[in-house]
Amino acid sequence: MRKAFTLSEVLLALAITGILATLVVPRTMDNINKKMLTSQLKNSYQSIQNLAQEKVAGVPTKNLKDTDWASGAISSNDFDIMYNCSSSKKCWADSYKSLNSTNGPSITQSGARLKNGVAIKYINEPNPSNAPFSATNDKELYFGTFYIDVNGPDKPNILGRDLFVFRITDKGRLGDNYANEKTKEQILSDCKSVTNPGACTTYLELNNWNMDY
Repeated sequence: MRKAFTLSEVLLALAITGILATLVVPRTMDNINKKMLTSQLKNSYQSIQNLAQEKVAGVPTKNLKDTDWASGAISSNDFDIMYNCSSSKKCWADSYKSLNSTNGPSITQSGARLKNGVAIKYINEPNPSNAPFSATNDKELYFGTFYIDVNGPDKPNILGRDLFVFRITDKGRLGDNYANEKTKEQILSDCKSVTNPGACTTYLELNNWNMDY
């Protein structure tokens, strides 16, 4: 005679399944969300890098100071803009946190919201702190800073999750020179503590765009 499952056995199996789902599903969804945010950042980062190189290649001096990026304006000729952030509050969160829950960067309502949902702000700030991009190449200087919120004002509103910062040199190269002077662990520590707002982007680029934190 074939033995059937008792009601208690079925309920026990359902309870175990429910517990496993409670443990696994949130982690799986978190990983999926991280991949989506990182993919959006990677696409934006590479698009800006390509655009910057095109700008530099189009002027005799091969320097961004002789392009329209010297004004710090976000142009519809360069980006697929949905609306201007200066006339809308739909671009940035009211406040941002760091990965360790301290206060993150404060962003005023400026820049633009792109049609892919990304909020972008560019500040032209030639050679901050008079520091060259590379100790081995003092002719390449920092030129400007990009702020990117890959999903606009939507949560989580955390630097290193959906908000990212990176700088650009006058030769059209993205990144931070300190990446050559610190280990990945030190860069990640800077990212979590907002020691350098650009550390999170630098870490992800070095980590093959894998958000493992």
